[in-house]
Amino acid sequence: MKILVSASMRHADKFAALQELLEAAGYQATMPQTEERLTKRQYIDEHMSRLQDSNALLLANFDDERGDGYIGASCFFEAGWAFALGKPVYALRPIDAKSPFAEDLMAIDCTVINGDMSKIKGGIDE
Repeated sequence: MKILVSASMRHADKFAALQELLEAAGYQATMPQTEERLTKRQYIDEHMSRLQDSNALLLANFDDERGDGYIGASCFFEAGWAFALGKPVYALRPIDAKSPFAEDLMAIDCTVINGDMSKIKGGIDE
């Protein structure tokens, strides 16, 4: 199963460890691109293309100064795109109830996995 990870670039230092966890659980993980050579539009175009080739989206909503389980506008945009494509959306951690997107993410059946990769459905054992 191919999983695309969506995350704030503020947490790029955590991407390798998350990718290792996903791959150890049997998933093929595609992490956000961190190359600075891309314009924002190029980044969006490439990331959305990768989403089309993935089976699911994982929102890597790490805690930071913006809130616990913070999800920003870009990640929410990607979650909406995944929903429109009929792909399941997962959140690594509980979603901050103060987030302006919390209610909408729950409405599209975003599943909170609390760091438990086995909660991602459609893995190699299913």
